[in-house]
Amino acid sequence: MASAIADPANSVVYLLSKSFTDEILPLKEKWYKIDYSSESYPEDLYRTLRHPRVEDNGKKLDLPPVNTLLPSKFDLLPSDKHLAERT
Repeated sequence: MASAIADPANSVVYLLSKSFTDEILPLKEKWYKIDYSSESYPEDLYRTLRHPRVEDNGKKLDLPPVNTLLPSKFDLLPSDKHLAERT
């Protein structure tokens, strides 16, 4: 079973377009008067989202390569009193 954070039942999808008509967006938001609609996922899409199937196409899903530019040694250098003196 999927965790609650990855459950499609806990997801929201927003689609925005200037071309949406009143037939597509029959509801109106109370405060800002924005047209919108609210629909559930179709059952076949919901089933696919709940139980995804990975096709073997030769590609591998893996972690990115190690970043060799990140520092790994954080030792402090000894203080140089000569550089700290005021001239």
